[in-house]
Parts: sequence; C-alpha cells; structure tokens
Amino acid sequence: MIKFKVMTNVMTIAATAPPKPNSYTMKLCSNTLFFLLILLAVISSGFSCTYGSIRLVGGTSNLEGRVEVCSGGSWGTVCDDYWGISDATVVCRQLGYQPVSALGNAYFGQGSGTIVMDDVHCIGTESGLTNCIHTTSHNCAHYEDAGVRCAVSSLACSNTGSIRLVGGTSNLEGRVEVCSGGSWGTVCDDYWGFSDATVVCRQLGYQPVSALGNAYFGQGSGTIVMDDVHCIGTESGLTNCIHTTSHNCVHSEDAGVRCAYNTGSAITGTVVLYRNGIASSSYYHGIVQLYYNSLWGNICDDSYYNSAEANVICHQLGYTGASSYSRAGLTNYGTDTNQMIIDDVNCANSNYLTLLQCSFSTYIDSGCTNTNSYDATVYCYTTRIWSSPYTGMLRLQGGIYSNQGRVEVYCNGQWGTICDDGFDSTDARTVCKQLGYSSYSRYDHLALPGNQSKPIWSTYFSSTSSSTCFNSRNSCPSSSITSCSHSEDVTVACSYSSSSTNIATVGYCNSDNSNGAAIGGAIGGTFSGIILIIIIAVIIIVSVHTCTKKSRSRRLRRIISFTSTAETNAAASDRSNFQLNTISSSTGRSPEQQKPPQYTASPTSASNPPPPIFPSNLPNGMPHGGYYAFIPPGMAFPPSSNIHQYPFVTLQQAVRDPHKEQQDSKPEPPSYDEIDEGTATDTATSTAL
Repeated sequence: MIKFKVMTNVMTIAATAPPKPNSYTMKLCSNTLFFLLILLAVISSGFSCTYGSIRLVGGTSNLEGRVEVCSGGSWGTVCDDYWGISDATVVCRQLGYQPVSALGNAYFGQGSGTIVMDDVHCIGTESGLTNCIHTTSHNCAHYEDAGVRCAVSSLACSNTGSIRLVGGTSNLEGRVEVCSGGSWGTVCDDYWGFSDATVVCRQLGYQPVSALGNAYFGQGSGTIVMDDVHCIGTESGLTNCIHTTSHNCVHSEDAGVRCAYNTGSAITGTVVLYRNGIASSSYYHGIVQLYYNSLWGNICDDSYYNSAEANVICHQLGYTGASSYSRAGLTNYGTDTNQMIIDDVNCANSNYLTLLQCSFSTYIDSGCTNTNSYDATVYCYTTRIWSSPYTGMLRLQGGIYSNQGRVEVYCNGQWGTICDDGFDSTDARTVCKQLGYSSYSRYDHLALPGNQSKPIWSTYFSSTSSSTCFNSRNSCPSSSITSCSHSEDVTVACSYSSSSTNIATVGYCNSDNSNGAAIGGAIGGTFSGIILIIIIAVIIIVSVHTCTKKSRSRRLRRIISFTSTAETNAAASDRSNFQLNTISSSTGRSPEQQKPPQYTASPTSASNPPPPIFPSNLPNGMPHGGYYAFIPPGMAFPPSSNIHQYPFVTLQQAVRDPHKEQQDSKPEPPSYDEIDEGTATDTATSTAL
C-alpha cells in the first residue's frame, strides 16, 4: 500500500506581552507620583480661604462676577432667591466698591461645589455678606447663582469734569451732577437732548436710553454749573460739549438721563433710527438702520418700500404707525455711511409688529449699491403702541434697543412685571413671539431702572412650544404677587431666526395652537418612538452580525495555516490516501480536544478527476491565492472497493488563474468548514511547527 501523508504546519501569532518594567523605571514613576502629590497639597493649601471672605468670579473685570463665599475652607455660591440691590450693596462695599446692580440666573456662569447661602436679606448697612439674614439650606441649583456688578467709588469730587447720577433707582439713571471747583453741581435742562444724554452715558460706561428734564429725579442743591449744553454726541466728556457756565435756571430745571448696560451687542433683527451721526431706538424719525448678519446696514428705498413697511418699522420701535416715509437724499437726517443690507422689503400686512416678519432680499439692486441717498427713512407718530393696552398685553422696557428689556404685562389696569420663578426658555420664546419676534437671544433678570413702583403680576409663567401669547395659558392675579421681589423681574432679548417664522400683529393676542400641537405632538412622539426603536434594532442586528463575522474570521485564521509543507512516504500497497492534519492551540483544552481534527474529501477516480493542476513557474505578476488539491504527476491509484474507507485529500496554497476561473464556471473549491470529516482507521502522526 502506498500512503501519502501531508502535514500542515500551523503558525500561531501570539500577542507579544509588554516588557516587564525594570526596577529603575518603577522607582522613577514612584518618585514622580510622590512629587506630584506634594505639589498638589501645596497648591491646595494656597487656595484655602477664610470664612466669610468673598470674591467675584466670571466677570470681565474685578468689578463684576458671580458671588462666591468662603465657607468651611472652600468657596461656594449664593442662590439668587430674593437677591437684590441691597445685597449687592453689601457685597460691593465689602470689596471696596460701589454697587451697580444685582444679577441672577447665573449671569456670569454657573459655579460648582456647594451653594452656601440662600434667601439672603441684607439691609444694606452690614459689614459683610454673611452678616445678612440668610439660610444655609437651599432649594436651588447653580443656574440660580447670584452675581453683582460694582463700580470704583467716585463720591468724592476730586476730578473736574467727572460726573455722577443722583436720585435714580439704580446707577443707570438720575440727575446729572458735574464736579466743578471741588464740589458737585447740576446741569440746566435748556436745550437738553438725546445727544447730550449719549455723552453722559458713554462717559459713565453705558449706552443712552433717554434725556429727561424738569428735575425728573428730584431737585439738586448747590451751584448750577452748566447751561445751554449742545453736544454733538461724539465728545469724550460732558464738559467737552459746547455750553455756558452762566445760567438763568433754577433747580426745578435740573437735567437727568436714563442709561442702559452695554448688553450690548445688537441682535439680528434690531432696528434703530439714525440722525446726524447718532443712532437710537428712542428716535421716532430718521434713517432706518437694521442689524442683520452681524452688521449694521440700511434698507434700500425702492418701489417696494411704502407705507406698509414704514408702519411696521414704527410698530417695532413702539409707535402706533408712520406719518410719512422717504429716502435719506430727500431729508435733513445727514448721511449714513453704512452699506445697504436688505432690499425689496415687502410687508404683506401693515399691522405686523416687526420688520423681519416681512419678506426681503439680501441682493441689493445696482441703484442702491453705490449711494447713501437711497437709504429708507421713516417718521413715526409719537403715540406709543401700548397707549391703548389690553389685559395680557406685553411690552419691553428699560433696554437699549426696542427688542430688549424688562418684560411688563398689563393686568388690572396697570403695567407690572413678571417674576423669574419657573421662567424658562419656552416662556422667553412665547414672550418674544407675542412681540413679533421668532425667537430669543437671552433671558435673565437684569436690574433695569423704572420698576420699583410697579406691581408683580406673574410668577411661574406657563407656556408650551406652540404658545404665542401671555393669555394662552396665564391669567392676571387679583393683586400684586408678594412672594417675589423686583430683583427677580424677568428681562429678555428677542431676536429673529430664519429657521422659524411667527405671525404677530397689532391688537389683542389670545391665539394658541396648544390643542392641535398636543395632538400633533402625541402623533409625532409615537411615530418618532417607533422610528427610534427600528433604528436601535437595526444597529443591534448589524453589530451582532459584524461581531459574529469577525469571530468566525478569527476562528478560521486560527484553523487555517499560513503555509504548509508536504512530507511524502511511499510504501507498497494496493490502497492509497492523503491525510491533512491541522494543529490548533491546545491551551485550556482537554487531551481529547487536543487531538488534531482531520479534514477529508472524496477520493479521486476516473469518474471523479482531480482539480486542474497549475504549474509553479507562473509568469511574474500573475495573481496568487486560493487553496487547490494537488496530485503529484504520474501517480496512479489502483482500484479498490474499500477506497472510501480511507477518504483522502491534499490541500496546499497555490496560485490562482483568474482567466481560467472565468472560463470554467466550476464552483469554488470547498472551504475548510465545508469539507466533511471522516474517520480513518489508520492514524497518521503529525507534527505542528
């Protein structure tokens, strides 16, 4: 009997274990860690604090920030419940400054760690914040962290020309007093106007809101040091404006101003009017300026710009409508050098509340690109749009622009404020929708002037994503709410978003699609839930399939050897067989499991010829790969009735002939997993290399 034995060598690729660190490396790492621990301890001790000390964190300077108090050797924050100007007064004085405003809603960012004080009630004369009435237990989160804004003390009249505001409800407003000859004096209101207020507010670091006369903030005392003031608006200080030091006034004519913080930055959709170098939202006539795409620009006065568009602009500025409209070249408003920013403005409804409710184009016609004479202008009636209010009507007050300010609601025949308890982004969006804007930029509770005498008409404002009015889900109380203070009055900044639209018009607002939205939300929620489940199921199936495929691939790579060598032994016999043995890792397997598996195939015969043989000297570049049976040339197989008792096959890696494979549509040779295992009575010895 002639027997051919083929042994397959298994190459095992094992992960190389990382080298064991030597003693020097371990000692170096240990010393480094010890040094870092010592350094950390030193740094931590350097940041320890004394109980009751305070600091301001997160502001643009040391004059403002989130209030943090030292308690138990670490810094903690203060909750803004009942937080007000008297509390800010104590904080600023403790730090050596004057108070400017009290801020909440984590205006300077959320802190971390413990909230160490809540329900703070300072009289204003305490020497430190922890001396004020307060509780150390709280029901707050860090989005309610309290903050303050302070100013360097300037009570002493030491610099001629310095100014201060006296008699207002905050440092943002008051009677204008000027330091002259070592004492404070007042300004007469003759010719007093907005350009003068602009200089005063800028000198104090604010933006102008309005100019006031007739001793609006009370009569001063002492000398009237300035009269007949004529500011252009660009002067660096009030005493640089044209004025006279002689006067024919009395203190009942003391001038005042109202300013606003540089909240600053205008928001997309903001509208102001420009006259002779000064732009203001308090003007009722002038060249129209729009803030859009981070730029201030003008509106082209073409065939589309008419009374409807002019009315809408006046509505946005808070007036009942436009008495006339024109272009800059036909007025005495001066020249605005800003570029044209929108064109073809077309308001389908003259009762719209904001300009960007209308359609417009950002492509500027050639007639408007190189001239400022075509800038659109408007002249509004001086009657305010809220002069005939209805219950639930909203307005914004105290801001630098008409789309920013304290939210006020009309209830019980009087304008009042809204408490920020429970007020969130959905509510801010509802407020802005009622005012004609599609979205909001921010909401908080800035301390704006003019609110101290007003009632508080709303707390825990209620709205949904589809709400468009205060009246949708809120009603007026019978009396002012006493659980809140004016330091918690809601302020918002409304903006325009191109991704959402809103239709709001002059008149009573009581529309709400909450029922339809609820149904639509339920349907949409159910549909979204089904889609989500399907997506998750697909992800799981794909992941399982991928993992299974990878696992099988790894198993095959362990079974299949990378190279094989054949050892041929010849002996006289009337029967022959080929036997293939593969050796896999025996780690963790029983002796029976460690026996090499045998993979066999049907023998070859005259009726079952062997697969084609490919020569070893193939031309360079011919593709390689694939496993094929190999029959040594000249070998004959004697007939035997028992040949199937010893099934045999020899497998080796051979080159593939893709041209031959395309011509012969024969199926691919069987993979190892597809070869039936047979039982041989004559066991061959194999060696794994």
